[in-house]
Amino acid sequence: MPGKRYQQGVRSRAAKGRGQPRPFLRPLATKKAWYGVGRHLLPGPVWRGWTSGNSLLRAVKKLVGDVRIEDLEIPFIAVATDLATGNAVWIREGPLAEAICASSAVPGLVVPRARNGRWLIDGGVVDPLPVEAARSLGAEVVAVDVLVCPPEKRFSNPNVFKVLFQMATVFQKCISQLEAETLKPDLLQPRFGTNPPRYVNIGRAVEAGYREMKRLLPRLRELLEP
Repeated sequence: MPGKRYQQGVRSRAAKGRGQPRPFLRPLATKKAWYGVGRHLLPGPVWRGWTSGNSLLRAVKKLVGDVRIEDLEIPFIAVATDLATGNAVWIREGPLAEAICASSAVPGLVVPRARNGRWLIDGGVVDPLPVEAARSLGAEVVAVDVLVCPPEKRFSNPNVFKVLFQMATVFQKCISQLEAETLKPDLLQPRFGTNPPRYVNIGRAVEAGYREMKRLLPRLRELLEP
């Protein structure tokens, strides 16, 4: 689904900002089979999206608790999209769990989240590679591009949902490429190969990103040298 890898990244970074170690995240990711994720996406009564997102919010709260963004040990921004204007919204304060869910509200799948008079949806719609948001925190940016290139996907008899989600993935990939050319971040692109991870095996995405980080660690150290 579009943005799903971005969403997983948001949750992982939020857990790290909360102080959760990587060993804590590994079982969380590897045990998330289809049931583990799908149970948070059951249809809701309000037809503004496939699911209300409330079950997902409860699950995220179990992970990060009631901590607020401004109280995190590591600076953090969640990027969402204003449904009315199409502008990126940087969420810098307030409950962390709510910010994560707002930035992960995939259009059509999850009901938009209300915040300060706005309806917010997945930040990946307008800013799938939030380089400027990271730089605003004073970071020497290393941007991780985890969107799977459209040609890497394999389809057999694609249905309407696969077509719509793939269309959104294509849009996000184009935006990411434009942002990369304009903002010139250092890109770390995990090598998923011909079988990219999905919700049924998102643990592979976490592991691929970890392996890529280890491979590029010498380059990262060069970038961070004064």
